[in-house]
Amino acid sequence: MRDIAGTVGFLLSALTRWFPGHVMNSLRPTSRPTHILFCLVDHYEPGTEHAEVTLERERVSKLLALYPSLADAHADASGRQPRRTWFFPPHYHRYGNLRELVSLCQRGYGEIELHLHHGKTKPDTPENLRATLELCLRDYSRFGIFGSENGRKRYGFIHGNWALNNSLPEGRFCGVNNELSILRETGCYADFTFPSCNRSNPRQINSIYYADTNLHRPKSYSSGVLARAGIGSQAGLLMVQGPVRPVWVDGRLTFGDSLSNSRPPTKKLMDAWINTSIHIHGRRDWIIVKPAFRS
Repeated sequence: MRDIAGTVGFLLSALTRWFPGHVMNSLRPTSRPTHILFCLVDHYEPGTEHAEVTLERERVSKLLALYPSLADAHADASGRQPRRTWFFPPHYHRYGNLRELVSLCQRGYGEIELHLHHGKTKPDTPENLRATLELCLRDYSRFGIFGSENGRKRYGFIHGNWALNNSLPEGRFCGVNNELSILRETGCYADFTFPSCNRSNPRQINSIYYADTNLHRPKSYSSGVLARAGIGSQAGLLMVQGPVRPVWVDGRLTFGDSLSNSRPPTKKLMDAWINTSIHIHGRRDWIIVKPAFRS
């Protein structure tokens, strides 16, 4: 009941924060052509729902067989085929899953970043989290995953169960109050966890900003300094959010934050995402649409 109350409370407060921005966007037309940047972050878990090994392998094989033809059938205004970002958790690094996924990326169909569940049975510790991240970086790098900057591996991150920085009660699914600083210190360039449309979602919705990594308290990412065009990286960890806004879909009110195999996009939902106008401050003509996809 406490989780339900917390989620309802967040949605009501999100509604009041969304409305003023919506009015301002509708009164402030963009004079230049608008570029829509779709950023599909796939929480790729082929063994989800306690799938048997056979089903897990079938899901990976189906992806390898069907995704290339699907991607090849589409292109953007520049003629570029879509590229997917698979946020892959280490507990599915088995049965050749990661090697198979890398083969798709080597053919130009996407990239792999890090999706991590931790603190599932009891709250994690900062020391164990740091060791886990460093192990993931070493293991994934053997497959050529993650780029480097100044000789240092860099990675994008999604937190399992949307519990980033110990944001859920009683330390569930995390337990680490200084998680943002550990992510930053181990090479994380941005967090892509949200939206979650529950109590872990940042209060600062529908924006891209830098969260202070020195605030060692639960949910310290909840607000920050807006990312601005022409300034470059700022202090803190970059938070790249997807849309949180009310929209009617199939006769019911939803906050339209995610997709799944059972919930494909509709034109109405895509229009709502675009009209939310998430952008880097100073470049309103580049709208970033980042829904989560749950495989």
